[in-house]
Amino acid sequence: MRTIKTLLHVEKDHTVNIKIKLPKEVAPGNYSALVVMDEKSHEKGTGGKKTFECLSWDWDAWPKSCSFRREDIYDEEGR
Repeated sequence: MRTIKTLLHVEKDHTVNIKIKLPKEVAPGNYSALVVMDEKSHEKGTGGKKTFECLSWDWDAWPKSCSFRREDIYDEEGR
């Protein structure tokens, strides 16, 4: 059994036409397929991605007191 993930567009008449390029090892013939869809449609052009906003600072250089030594980041056991 294979899992194939693709995007599709449902038309106003609630139909869809799907054409998927499969690997050569899939032999020609009739197959039974199951379509599982998300509950909500993705926004057009976003591909389902959402914007992530977070705070950021504009630094010219790392602070002088900043250390990236493993011993300074982790405990005595190195974890």
